[in-house]
Amino acid sequence: MFNIVRNQDTNICAAISETKKKMKIFFENSFSAANTLSEKIYNEDQKKNKLFKYVIEIQTKTLKELLKNKFDFLNIDIEGLDFDILKTIDLELYRPNLICIEILERDNKKKDKIFFYLKRFNYSFCKKCEVSYFFKLDSFNGYNI
Repeated sequence: MFNIVRNQDTNICAAISETKKKMKIFFENSFSAANTLSEKIYNEDQKKNKLFKYVIEIQTKTLKELLKNKFDFLNIDIEGLDFDILKTIDLELYRPNLICIEILERDNKKKDKIFFYLKRFNYSFCKKCEVSYFFKLDSFNGYNI
């Protein structure tokens, strides 16, 4: 769908982890935002409402494997593994102007870590939309958010 709606972008569908490895992915359905690699989230959600219909094993990739060019906007939405993936991105090299990262209510401990981590790379919090938090590179003057 992204290739149709955002045909000027490079869209990559891949499971990302800190190292290349085999992992289980828990699916509600192919288009669900609830699909996850997190066994913890899977177990919590299964107790509540049994969303997930099937599990498959896949080979993950690292972001370093996938990133070939610099980019302006980074959106991380990985159902509870967001901070783990953020730490694998070389923010000294790539320097996106805007970073959006999902911080779920159940991940409040990670919220402080994310804020502190991004501050180290000169990113400042600028907006929250539901569970998405936006951080702007301090030296960037574009985007009115």
